[in-house]
Amino acid sequence: MNAATLREMLHKNPYHPFEIVMDTGQTHPVRHPDYLFVMAPADRAIVVEESGHFHILDLPHVTSLTVLPRRKTRARNPA
Repeated sequence: MNAATLREMLHKNPYHPFEIVMDTGQTHPVRHPDYLFVMAPADRAIVVEESGHFHILDLPHVTSLTVLPRRKTRARNPA
């Protein structure tokens, strides 16, 4: 995987959440574009979980990207 491919996923309009699959089988969801930081030319990326924990990924160990279903948003109650 390379940084350009990750950036392409981040800048799609409309944005589609996706997960990064590592060669170990571990997955890292990217539900919002602000949760992924791509550091090129270092071949690394930082994925931040919704809990605030983060993971530093070595891009050569990324095997694939999988588009995730969008979360349903609750309808607002008009008052």
